[in-house]
Amino acid sequence: MNKLGYILALFLFVMPMFPASAQDAVKKQERKIESYRKEIAQLEKKLKENEAKKGSAVTKLELISASVRSRKALVAESDREIASYNDSLQVQQGRVDLLQTRLDTLMTYYSKLVRNAYKNRDPKIWYMFILSSENLGQAFRRIGVLKSLSSQMSVQAEKIKVAKEELGEQMDQMRELRTRAEAVRAQRQAEVVNLQKDEREASRILAQIQSNSKKYKKEADAKKAELNRLNKELDKLRAELARKAGGSGKGKSKAGSANKTVVDQALANEFKSNKGKLPWPADGPVLTSFGSYRHPLHKNVTSLKNNGVNISMSEGQAVKAVFKGTVIKTFDMPGYGRCVVISHGDHMSLYCRLKDVSVKEGTKVTTGQELGRVGSVLGDTYLHFEIWDSSNQAVDPEKWLK
Repeated sequence: MNKLGYILALFLFVMPMFPASAQDAVKKQERKIESYRKEIAQLEKKLKENEAKKGSAVTKLELISASVRSRKALVAESDREIASYNDSLQVQQGRVDLLQTRLDTLMTYYSKLVRNAYKNRDPKIWYMFILSSENLGQAFRRIGVLKSLSSQMSVQAEKIKVAKEELGEQMDQMRELRTRAEAVRAQRQAEVVNLQKDEREASRILAQIQSNSKKYKKEADAKKAELNRLNKELDKLRAELARKAGGSGKGKSKAGSANKTVVDQALANEFKSNKGKLPWPADGPVLTSFGSYRHPLHKNVTSLKNNGVNISMSEGQAVKAVFKGTVIKTFDMPGYGRCVVISHGDHMSLYCRLKDVSVKEGTKVTTGQELGRVGSVLGDTYLHFEIWDSSNQAVDPEKWLK
């Protein structure tokens, strides 16, 4: 096999290793980047609202900390996108090189045909070539050779034209990839600058809080007590709901499971099959994730525990059901405003810190149906959202949401 044949065979073998899925991966990264930019914009809006209302420094710290997390994620995603562009550029360069090699080979072959035709351009030579035939059959064959030579030149010229057009298209794609990669690099650099700015501001606010520790510790203690009170009340609520269903707070009894209707079980199975695909209950960035965390004035205490997620919002924004089900409880909670609990078979979802509720106990809701509007509680505006599993235990909502 000659060198060109070897290169083309290798190209055909390597090509399937770079399917359209690579482009899909880049698009997915672009969507993630856009999502992080949206989160950052929402947090910047909330920070301006906090400044206008002269809100709590602790709340401001939470907002800036969330912004830092989003910017770090954005920079990391930008790095991955740049790496994808570099890989694509490398593949594209390989395609361009192969096309250039093919074009060079075609041009070389065509040049030989042209040179031979030029050397023998005198019509007398062609006539003598035909007339010197030993018989009529040989003469026709020689005429065929001359026609074939003319045809080869035409075909070769067309191949060269097509190869040049394809090479031009591939070069254009490479230039476009380079332009997009440079744009991402420039945006990444700008985000690094903003990230450093946010980190400095977070350090400044933390120092301010610690310098006024008496003032903010009282506020922090109140929030800690409020959170503990909410968790205790919800523990009681879960136990109450479990008893009504025929089970206990730690799990369902066999009798309780036997009492489930076919519809309930079907709903439960459908809900569980949608894990990781549920829509978010509200449009906003996550301020506090699920699990234990430290407060800036309780560094050595890990007893602060969030059984759900806190989603930063503006007052009056809509809160929606993450899945179809039945409203089984609405209640008021000091520090958490109005709350709604929805049953999804053997799982439940909780929405707190609402000021207006548009559903009542017994209401059957659909996925995405509005439940109410979020309100400001003690100067803070965010949705507290939880998901409880079949054992009435709180689970990480972010693992259920898409």
